Amino acid sequence: PEFEHMTVKEGKSIRDAIIPVTIRHLLTMTAGFNYDRSLERPAWRRARAASDGHCPTVQTVCFLAQEPLEYEPGEGWEYSFAHDILAAVVEILSGQRFGEYVRDHVFAPLGMRHSTFDVSEIAEKDLCAQYRYSEETHELINCGKEIQNGFRLGDLYESGGAGCCSTAEDVMKLLESLRKGEVLSPETVSALSG
Repeated sequence: PEFEHMTVKEGKSIRDAIIPVTIRHLLTMTAGFNYDRSLERPAWRRARAASDGHCPTVQTVCFLAQEPLEYEPGEGWEYSFAHDILAAVVEILSGQRFGEYVRDHVFAPLGMRHSTFDVSEIAEKDLCAQYRYSEETHELINCGKEIQNGFRLGDLYESGGAGCCSTAEDVMKLLESLRKGEVLSPETVSALSG
């Protein structure tokens, strides 16, 4: 219900949204949200304060509903926290934390033994180095094996868009299941890609 009545940026002013945010908008990144992950973003400051820094997924994304959308839902496209909001929807509908739901209904059935939303489950020896691109030097900088996930807002936050650690082998299992229509029906995949 927090997302029922959204506002939209219009120039330097804010107005009520005309089109309601739908699950399809969230799935296709056309809901009007952005990916401003600055820890000083008002939504994240309020979420940390309300949860003593733990930021449970459902409670945290509800703070996004207090911020205006970048555009009217369905009238643009932008990478955003839309999939994090979907993770909260999954938690509400399933009664499970997002990572647990995905483990039970996607990872386990597909034999994806090396995929998780809990990085503490992964041995450091199994992690590869991460890299960041430097705008100044135009080079890739090796950040080592420490997880560099700026989307992990608190220890109870599970990002539907950027929270999973996996292996190439497990990703191939997921992609093959999509091709075969095992996890999602071919009609669902077609509807989302069309």
